[in-house]
Amino acid sequence: GSRKRLADNELEVPAGLRGAVVESLEDGILALDRFVRSRALADLEQIAADLVHTADAFRSLLDQDTDIQELLVRLDQLERLLGELAAWASVLDEGALQEFVNQRVQELDSLLDEIRRALAEGRLEDARQLLERVAERLGELSEAVEDQVRQRESQEQAAQAAFELIGELSALEGEQRDLRDQLREAAERDSSGQAR
Repeated sequence: GSRKRLADNELEVPAGLRGAVVESLEDGILALDRFVRSRALADLEQIAADLVHTADAFRSLLDQDTDIQELLVRLDQLERLLGELAAWASVLDEGALQEFVNQRVQELDSLLDEIRRALAEGRLEDARQLLERVAERLGELSEAVEDQVRQRESQEQAAQAAFELIGELSALEGEQRDLRDQLREAAERDSSGQAR
């Protein structure tokens, strides 16, 4: 077979179609972004709940004679949980939240290191005091994350409502354009009918 060469103008996309495709892609990207953020918020909320549970567990460890090995295992679990929290905060790409979480995670990591040193040196009372500080900081961190999540969810809901309103306004604008065109056509028919 012979190949037909396409003229340059045959490859052009009509401007209206290009605009519609770009708008559709933008809407899709915004929807995907909202989904990723809402997923990250849900995970942050779960991690905050886990932090509350962990803080309670540390407090109960303080009330009993706990084996040093169990304390070290709990410290490792907490470290992993804090890593997850920092990772999800970075997914949100929220400067203030990410900075807040990173500061608290660094502070808690430092306290965990101090606890490990105290345990290694046999300073159990110091370790208990540091554990109490960790439990307090975890409670504060959990509350702050939950507050941030609620604020973010509220912002997301407001953005979704605005997005829906824009869609409704756009549809209304299209309907008004159609009505205007219909009125113009009716007026033209009427004036051409009277001219006869």
